[in-house]
Amino acid sequence: MSLVKAIEVARKNELLVITFSRIRTDNKSRLRGDFNIFVPGKTYSYVETSPQIRLHYWLDFYMGAFHQ
Repeated sequence: MSLVKAIEVARKNELLVITFSRIRTDNKSRLRGDFNIFVPGKTYSYVETSPQIRLHYWLDFYMGAFHQ
């Protein structure tokens, strides 16, 4: 399943869509998310790891906020 198709399925199920896009500003998923995090980098390794770092941060925050 393509990412764009997955976003369409999420929309049909009334889910919040958070997208991570990088390098190109005309990324199809960037235009379809409720909230988009865009990494304007040219270095592939940086823009690939940036969403992973953010997701780990959010998970650590969630686990700390609700499981103390």
